[in-house]
Parts: sequence; structure tokens; C-alpha cells
Amino acid sequence: DSEYNWRDERYSAVHSDIKERAPLGFFCRMDGCYFLDHQTIVDESNEDFSYWFSLKLRQYDLNLQTTSEFLKHHLKENFGYKKEKFNDFLEMCLLQFPEMFSDRLCLTVRTWMTKNLKSKNKNADLLNDAQTYNASNEPLLNDAQTYNHSNEQLLNVAQTSKRKENSKKKSKKEYPLFKWNDLKYKEKQIEYLYNQLKFNNIIDIEIKKFKNIFNGISTKGDRINWEKPQHVLIYLLNKLHPYLNSNLYNKDNTIIIGYIAPYFLYRGEEFEVDSWRVVKSKNKDVEHDLYKVIDQIISQLCNIS
Repeated sequence: DSEYNWRDERYSAVHSDIKERAPLGFFCRMDGCYFLDHQTIVDESNEDFSYWFSLKLRQYDLNLQTTSEFLKHHLKENFGYKKEKFNDFLEMCLLQFPEMFSDRLCLTVRTWMTKNLKSKNKNADLLNDAQTYNASNEPLLNDAQTYNHSNEQLLNVAQTSKRKENSKKKSKKEYPLFKWNDLKYKEKQIEYLYNQLKFNNIIDIEIKKFKNIFNGISTKGDRINWEKPQHVLIYLLNKLHPYLNSNLYNKDNTIIIGYIAPYFLYRGEEFEVDSWRVVKSKNKDVEHDLYKVIDQIISQLCNIS
């Protein structure tokens, strides 16, 4: 409404200057206006809960020792002590909003998760402790029986070490590859998309680099320079959901901004992921003449043979 638009314009005008923002007494974010003297409770039922939770969690980088109390509060109040659910939620936040968290905060959160959320096999722990103890004291033991079993102990320790190494490899998370699915007419589809975007002055990049990016074989530094408004790119990528790696998308088939940022420039500049995420949240309410162009491009892709 007019009241919100008025406040949004005022906030946008001073957004880059904290000294100018403070006297306003409010801020605009995620298509909403929030007053500094009003308490607003955002719980798990809010569709943007993960975003607001991550913003709040980021503040604990200034005082890491209080992070535990914050996480315990949410485990109780928002997740009803459902440890597996809260563990999955925290993993998702760390993965989806990597730009919000410093390395030391990530380490603090993951250490807390390991101690408080992840189930342990007590029998396995006791066995590993015993093996470690025996191995560490082996040089001090001289009786024949211990000597005869030394090779067996070394084998057990080696197997334990190997399992730990494999476990670390499996648990390491990587960003999904920005890549066109292996469809029958993939190369023709990518070339058609390039020609149409280039013809409409939407992108600025050589066709070879464009193809490499969509084939998942681009070299470091290759970026697609996007020349049009931000929401138009988001609209295009959402429409390309059937053609791109499905792991790049949320469950509602909307693109995850953090995953595509390394492959694009916006009018020659690096992505500011936060600002793009705000644009994405408002995308459903925006119309643009290029939407019709993109709709025509998408409709033709399935006809290419």
C-alpha cells in the first residue's frame, strides 16, 4: 500500500548509511516493514524462518560463548527437542546462507551439533577408546601375549582410522554443479538459449564460455554477465528448472541464489547475495516486458530437435 511504499522509499534512500538509517526507527526487509520499538516474533511456522534465524545466528559471531544458549532455546521452543529435525535445519541454514557465517561461527555451531544433536553408538565408542588406549601403551608393554597380539591391534586401529576417513569423505558437503541436464538435444538447446539471450541484449559473454558454464566445465573466472534487472534472471532460472540440475532448486522449484552466484555477474559486478535474495522474495509481484520473451524462449526449447 501507499504507506509501505513511502517507508520503503525512505529506507532505500539511506540504506547504505547506518547513521541515516538509525533515526528512522524502522527498516524494510523481505517485503515487510519492521519497527525497532515493536517486538516481532518469527517462529518455525513463518515461511522465511530459516532466513531470519540465520540473520540472528550471525550476530553470535560477536560472542561465541553464548551461541549454545541460543541454539538450546530454539531446540526447545521451535523444534520440541526433535534433535534430528533441528540438525537437518541447521545443516540447511549453513549450506544455504554460507555468506552469513564466519569460519569460527560455523565451527562453533557444528561442534554444538555434534555434542547435542547427533546420536552416538556407545559400544563403538568404548571399543575405539580401548583400541586407542592399547595402541598408545603398546611400547610400554613387554609381556609375550601383548606382543603376539600387536599386529591384530594395529590392524584394528588401521581399520578404525580408515572408517573415520571414509566417514569424513561422506559427510563433506559440496555445492551442486551448475549444469544442464544430460538431455538428447542438450547442445542445441544451450546454443538456442544463448542466441536468444544475446539477440535481446540480455547477456554479455562469448558463446564458447557460455556453453562451458552450462556443461559444467567452465574455467575459474568465467562468468555470464547479466545486463537486465535482477528479477528477470531469477524468472529465467526458475523457468529453466526442467533443464538444469535439480539440486540447484528449493522444494518449490525456485532457484537457490547462493548456488548460482559464482557463475554470474550483474552488470559487470559481483553478486551481493543478500540483495538478490530480497529481489527473489518479491519476484512473484513483479512484471516485466522481458518475461514474455523468456516465456517464448522456454516454449521453444522443448521443440528443438
